[in-house]
Amino acid sequence: MGLATVFAGLAGFVILYVATWALEVEQADEFQAYWGLFFAATGLLDGLMQETARGVSSTKGTGRIQGGRPWLLGIWVGGATLVIAAGIGLLWMPTLMSHSGDGGIATAFFAFGLMSYAFQAVLSGVLSGLKMWRQYSWLIALDSGIRLLLALVAWQLGWGMPAFLLITIIGALSWLVILGMSPQVRARLHAPVDVSPGVLARRAGSAMLATGASAVLITGFPAFVKLAPGPDISTTVTVAGIINAVMLTRAPILVPLQRFQSALIVRFVDNREHILGALARPILAVLGLGLAGGAAAWLMGGLLHDQVTTEQPNQMVGLEGCTP
Repeated sequence: MGLATVFAGLAGFVILYVATWALEVEQADEFQAYWGLFFAATGLLDGLMQETARGVSSTKGTGRIQGGRPWLLGIWVGGATLVIAAGIGLLWMPTLMSHSGDGGIATAFFAFGLMSYAFQAVLSGVLSGLKMWRQYSWLIALDSGIRLLLALVAWQLGWGMPAFLLITIIGALSWLVILGMSPQVRARLHAPVDVSPGVLARRAGSAMLATGASAVLITGFPAFVKLAPGPDISTTVTVAGIINAVMLTRAPILVPLQRFQSALIVRFVDNREHILGALARPILAVLGLGLAGGAAAWLMGGLLHDQVTTEQPNQMVGLEGCTP
């Protein structure tokens, strides 16, 4: 599972850079904004995964069954998401995709992809709650792997923006592949939860608000920059640099942590009587990785700074004699 989550983070990072090579500059900016908007919305839907994982895990441990049905809730959430996403797309997508002119197809993919992801979130929660980590890892790897593979193919074959819009959402269909290939998953698909339908919906809604707030601030940042009033030419490079910096820190770090959330929820449910002890190890692990990453960033930052300061005088020499 650890390898699958790390692969997911790195795959998203690589896809964004492949898009900058395969598309025109303006199209690459639009794709980055579209990518951020889609995954901000999937971050909202991840709250459904979290509550499903908690409810299934609690039932598995206590035997308490209250009749909540995650898949029925997933149908309602998926349907509502389809309508809302289509409305948002009709309003904002022409602005977001103003250069490529692919607002219509972008809206269709956006709405369909989010509807499908609602079911993927439910399946992720069920697999996590039942501790079917092998199947869950395959789901994560397939979600990211198919995007990465198609992005490389699209780059080599010269496919345009519509192909990259499809690549953005196609991983949300991975749950169908897992269901089709695993009889074990199909047999345990309708695992019960420990709360009633009303409580399940209320708790899932609260979790979605929490995960969505985080996703909008981090993953959705490029889309908000794109939709904001256009900067003047003197600030364009700065804005592009900020977007790249945010995406650089998001993909390798936040995506693996996001995929680990359901495992943490299951851990806390299993150790509800010793919650502080269960919390200590993940916190120490995150702190350790943070310190190691900070040290690596400090070392790399120094090297990059030295390289830049070395190259700048040479660049200035090449400009001597040029008129402004």
